[in-house]
Amino acid sequence: MAAISDSYGFKTAIFDNNAFRLPIDAVRQTVKEDQWDIIGISGLITQTKAIKPIVKVCREEHPAAVIVGGGGFMSSMPFEMLRWLPDFDIGVIGEGYITWQEILEHVNDQNWSKIKGLIYREGKKVKLSPMRPFIEDYYYCEEHKQKHCTFDEALKNDYKCSTCKQSLINNLDEEIPFPAYEFSPIETYLMHSQIPYSAEAMHPNCRRLDVMSSYGCPYTCYFCFHPACSTEVYGKVFAGKPYRQHSPQYIVNLISHLRQQYCVNFISFLDENFAVNRKWFFEFCSKLEESGLATLIHWGIVSHTKTVDAELLQKGKDTGLSYISYGGEATSKKLLTQIGKGQTKETMTAAIEATQAAGVNPIMSFIVGHPNTTMDDLIEDCQFYIDNQVHVVPFFLTPYPATPIYRQYKDKIIEQWMTETEKAFLTDPTPFKYAVIFAKETTETKGLNTPSQSQLQKNLPMIKEKIRDIALERWVSNLDDATKFSVNLTEFNDVELAGLRYFMSTWDVERLKKFKKELEAKKHE
Repeated sequence: MAAISDSYGFKTAIFDNNAFRLPIDAVRQTVKEDQWDIIGISGLITQTKAIKPIVKVCREEHPAAVIVGGGGFMSSMPFEMLRWLPDFDIGVIGEGYITWQEILEHVNDQNWSKIKGLIYREGKKVKLSPMRPFIEDYYYCEEHKQKHCTFDEALKNDYKCSTCKQSLINNLDEEIPFPAYEFSPIETYLMHSQIPYSAEAMHPNCRRLDVMSSYGCPYTCYFCFHPACSTEVYGKVFAGKPYRQHSPQYIVNLISHLRQQYCVNFISFLDENFAVNRKWFFEFCSKLEESGLATLIHWGIVSHTKTVDAELLQKGKDTGLSYISYGGEATSKKLLTQIGKGQTKETMTAAIEATQAAGVNPIMSFIVGHPNTTMDDLIEDCQFYIDNQVHVVPFFLTPYPATPIYRQYKDKIIEQWMTETEKAFLTDPTPFKYAVIFAKETTETKGLNTPSQSQLQKNLPMIKEKIRDIALERWVSNLDDATKFSVNLTEFNDVELAGLRYFMSTWDVERLKKFKKELEAKKHE
């Protein structure tokens, strides 16, 4: 976004409070140092709690500015976010690369209805503009723009047009510029380069930056937010291919740029699945070798266990691949099917063994707290850790907004995050109970004055929805990176689930078996 703004001639700055972690008063001082016409605030849904005071400060210091929300927090819950965060003028839904350009073009007339991929205010109403399709991933030549081809076809023809033999251009490369790292606090990032994923990533002289080579994911795990999750927003999935990848040369050029400008020696790829296209992977490695970077840069990726084998891993190792992070999530066939992961315990074992044999460090992530989890499932997971010698501290299952599992269990989430007073009102609504809930006039309850019994009955559907909305916002404001409880969808209580996670993270399979016997004994009492 900064690179695009700069190319349009706007004075551009980035303030990354995820890097600085400044208190809100310090944020205010930074925000008011200059006069801003447009303020864009991006973040994940887990950062909603931090975004709320920041957008308020931005509005107070720049009342005339157009304040735009974007990223996962806005795309997953656009209507809720504009309701909960009234200082946002507009929100970007989906990819913002082209949408942001059009926002810059319309900042003066503010005719947001002309821009695809927006949620915006029109008076007291909140409206959606038409869907913004994904940027297409194809190759073309200047002479024959209509004759598109895939990466595999372009590679087969040595990146030459089959008609006129001109060099092919990747549409994705053309539409999305290199990130403007120069606007970011690069030295702050580099100071915190070390991550415990491999020896190279932990080296004291590691200078690591993050890069994305692709967008989206071809898999549809039920706990993951992906483009199809926006079905609730538009009533249909996003138009276009959800998984797209830059050309290998584009990524090698970007790494070369980072090497020259910042002397990086480690790249962490943030792609959800880096090795989806096998031919692309090998071509990237070859381009890296040709550039001379393979001897200067180490790199790490996230991948699916079904996409790797000995040959691919060895090619990666020879060109600097240092670690691979695999999402295991569970080992039982029942849970893997439920998740929609598209892998088995056997494919996970094979991937770990092949990765270790190639001299690449395998990282595994698992989730505890899947619905329908049994003690046998947890014991099987723990035994898998031991058998494969992988240290795992499982994440707690977190049904992030707009994911398939969120839609399935939304009512249960709301119920668990209601107060006892709110539950009592919903069971037996009275003016007194209403007054207890809404005693304090806040931004959450503004306009809900204590009604009479007849008014209460008349407005009961609206009041119930308001209470549900407050509970939902309460939950969203407490979401984190799945290292603490957000909701419990299992048959275990919270204390039991936390203890079971601890046993698994310490490979204490005997304690798990003992607890299973205790539960079975209780059932027979």
